[in-house]
Amino acid sequence: MELLNETQLGSPSHIIIHTGTNELHAQQERVAKSLNKVIEKATSTFPNTKIVVSTLLPRTDIHPATIQRINASLSRDCALKPNVHLAHHPTLNLDCLYDHVQFYKEVIPSFAKTLKDVSLGRQTTISHRSNGAARTPPRPIRHPMRFRDKAPC
Repeated sequence: MELLNETQLGSPSHIIIHTGTNELHAQQERVAKSLNKVIEKATSTFPNTKIVVSTLLPRTDIHPATIQRINASLSRDCALKPNVHLAHHPTLNLDCLYDHVQFYKEVIPSFAKTLKDVSLGRQTTISHRSNGAARTPPRPIRHPMRFRDKAPC
C-alpha cells in the first residue's frame, strides 16, 4: 500500500500486483479484503494505468476451494474496474511445486509469460506437455499431500 503513490511510482503505464498466500491459513477473509484494498488504491491513484492482478497460485497446504473462492471473488471485483485485468495461471498446479509451496525455477518463465501476455494485451496460450514447451524437472519422491491433484504442469 505504501508504494502505491505517485511519489514512489510516478506515472506508470502498468502495475502488476501479485500476492502470495502465506497469510491464508489463519486470515482468509482478511487476505481477500486486503487485496481488494490494494486494487482499490491502485485504481483510484492510477486511473489511467493498466493494472494486472495475478490470481492466487496453488499450494498443497491450502485447500484448493479456498484459493478458488478468493480467485472468484477477485474476478467479480475486478470485472467492475475497466483498467484492471486478471492474470490467471491455468498451467500452474501442484505438480509445479518443489516444496509444496514454491515453484520449480523452470516453471517461473510460464508464470512470467502469463503476466506479460496480460500486461501487453496478447492472447495467452496454454502449453501442453505433448509439445514439450512446459515441462518441469523430474520430481523428487515425496509423500502425497492432502490436497494434491494429479494434473500436469
